[in-house]
Amino acid sequence: MKPIHLILAALTLLAGTSTVQASDPISKNFLFPDKLIVDAAALDLSPRLIEFKNPANMTLRGYHFDVESSPSLILVCMGNSGNASYMLPYARALVDEGLSVVLFSYQGFGRSDGELSVMSLPGDAQAAYNFVVNELNNDPKDIGIFGVSLGSVLALTLAATNPVGAVAVEDVFLPSEMLKMVAPKEPTFAERMILGGLNAVIIPAVDPLFTGPKIKCPVLLMHGVRDQLLPPTSTMRVKEKLTSPARVWLMQGAGHAPEPLDKNDREYQSQLAGFFKEATKTKTLDLLQANIETVEEKTKKKFTAKVTMTHSDSSSSSPIPVQICLANEQGKFAFARMWWDGKDITFEKDVSFRPTRVFALSVHHAKKSEDGGWDPDLSPFSLSLQDFSDYRTQAMRQAKIEYKKVEQGNRISWTRQYTKAHGTWALRKLPDPETVHPRIRPRYAALLADFARGLSQHETLRLTLSERCLPFVPEHPEQYYALGNASFTLGFKSSPLAEVLYDLARRRLENDTVDDAKALLKTVLRIIPQNIARPEITEETIEVLNTESKLPEYQAIAGSASSR
Repeated sequence: MKPIHLILAALTLLAGTSTVQASDPISKNFLFPDKLIVDAAALDLSPRLIEFKNPANMTLRGYHFDVESSPSLILVCMGNSGNASYMLPYARALVDEGLSVVLFSYQGFGRSDGELSVMSLPGDAQAAYNFVVNELNNDPKDIGIFGVSLGSVLALTLAATNPVGAVAVEDVFLPSEMLKMVAPKEPTFAERMILGGLNAVIIPAVDPLFTGPKIKCPVLLMHGVRDQLLPPTSTMRVKEKLTSPARVWLMQGAGHAPEPLDKNDREYQSQLAGFFKEATKTKTLDLLQANIETVEEKTKKKFTAKVTMTHSDSSSSSPIPVQICLANEQGKFAFARMWWDGKDITFEKDVSFRPTRVFALSVHHAKKSEDGGWDPDLSPFSLSLQDFSDYRTQAMRQAKIEYKKVEQGNRISWTRQYTKAHGTWALRKLPDPETVHPRIRPRYAALLADFARGLSQHETLRLTLSERCLPFVPEHPEQYYALGNASFTLGFKSSPLAEVLYDLARRRLENDTVDDAKALLKTVLRIIPQNIARPEITEETIEVLNTESKLPEYQAIAGSASSR
């Protein structure tokens, strides 16, 4: 990716490619739309399709989730990639909390008309706001705006220029500074024209450092501290520009959106929806106040910060879980977890840097830990995801990996080769599929298949691992989706799994279990990536297979060690 892609590509969802034309070379590099549409039914959602015009008279399209007795409506400004349907997991979280939601695709994205243009984005967002107010008949004070990554800038702009009840953003960035950092050193004439327009017109109108002081409603700022795409320090700087009540949630252990929604979906949902309900109802926020009193330097790499914490309401009947985050301008963070009874306190925290800021946040879902603090009380899904991450990490620590070169004509790839001890460990520690969340099972299937494919020198163990993949294979691969660090995976595809299932199908056919072989081959066709060299099978050839049929060897030349 060229550096210039990052100016407005602070994206939530980086999936797919597009054939949509851009109106200028800058937009072509900045914006990454996708015409693939996530099926709302896969998330048990049934939205009403909507459309409206932007200032350029282009038709923008999206979804309306009308929840009966909802206290407010949340207008969502999407990230820089995909389309509005990629924001359905966020809609699911808000709808589950009883909030109505509107999603829309920018011009040139998804089902929306027109050419891509960074210049059209502010107008697109304003048109969506006007639609929510005028066509859906919502009182501005009952409207919440939610923006993610690129959409965070648009959401804050809407809140600065329109009456709204509340605004929440995740992974905010500063266009003025990003543009200086990544602008081409020798821009073409067309690029100079667009960059001039951005600097003169767009950035002053949308940069949060300029618009922040104009916001009058409550604000929620969220950012994963492991975000490598957009620094969390931007969120801290925006907080300093706000004059309205603002809550800051720096998410420990999380990267760029939409990863935080998966890592702790229960807390994310409660924080986001709880903020909108509180802010639109009370027009203010119940805030924890934390301040750094002193910082004592013990050594060059050890500091002790003395922190005081107060609360506007000290009548709490029982201790509440609180996250304390110490930070500095260089983007270093240290966290403390405590139970607090609401009374003014002073405590000390040892850190490895000199902190200059502190943020305190009450947590919704926590359980007491052995050290007297608390641990996140994860949902079954997030807990299953954590278990998978631990299994994968431990499995790779067991592995002694070598690489095997695979050649076919002028195409070369490398596949991982594992030891017998690694495969045995993977089998012994593999969880019961029934204990794994259905949305996490496909990840185990792909991982086990990679292990199996890398045990080509141990045929019996390879076959056993291949068989153990089967309970984890998704029944409907086309409905699978996964959220990651600045990524959205739509549909389940895996070269290693396609290879091991094909091999199992060949063995089934040799053992006269034709129906099982056909079922496996149909699954292969649904999960094999488009760029993989395919065996000579189709839906038609599968139907006529019989005990006399012979399947050719599977040649997944494009299935490199990194594919899954």
